[in-house]
Amino acid sequence: MTNGEETTFMRPLRVVIADGGGTTRAVLLGLANDSGFELVGEAPTWDAVVELVSSRAADLVLVSGGPDFAQGLSVLAGEVATAILAPDAQSAKEFADCGAFVVLTPAVEPEVMAAIGTSAVARAGDLRAARQEAENLRGMLETRKVVERAKGVLMRRLGVSEDAAYRRMQKASQDENRKMREIAESILSAERLYGDGDQPLQPDA
Repeated sequence: MTNGEETTFMRPLRVVIADGGGTTRAVLLGLANDSGFELVGEAPTWDAVVELVSSRAADLVLVSGGPDFAQGLSVLAGEVATAILAPDAQSAKEFADCGAFVVLTPAVEPEVMAAIGTSAVARAGDLRAARQEAENLRGMLETRKVVERAKGVLMRRLGVSEDAAYRRMQKASQDENRKMREIAESILSAERLYGDGDQPLQPDA
């Protein structure tokens, strides 16, 4: 756990209640209070919940309502920890596919709720970090593909080696204060304009 996460958990978790009109709302309010959470808002629609999560830096969303309403929490896309309070153990099975981090029953003790909430927030943070890492890796792979294609264009049109083509792109990146991917995309864009039928450019002396 990072220092930032440790600092986060030193304060009460900031909670939003997604109120789908379920009978569990009052129980959720009591649990949030008894568990030491800070209630920062509640809303009856998912668009409003998303807005509250963003504008009020919520850590956790507690969901009250039936399975049909709970299915809507997919709009949060794993950006924040979510917990559903099912009326009883039997009905909890109906919430299994709703995408929540945890499904609880009203019998949960406040101390347990506090621990589960903290754990859910940590899991949500891990998931966000993993998704960001995956996105970064995809970006790096795509950049490499674009740079390799651009190198091939320079090698063919200028009659230079792979290393020389890369150095030209690197120098252009430094001189123009642009990322290598932007340089590579400019080269590929120019290549599309020139067309494969044009005569290759002459290398510099």
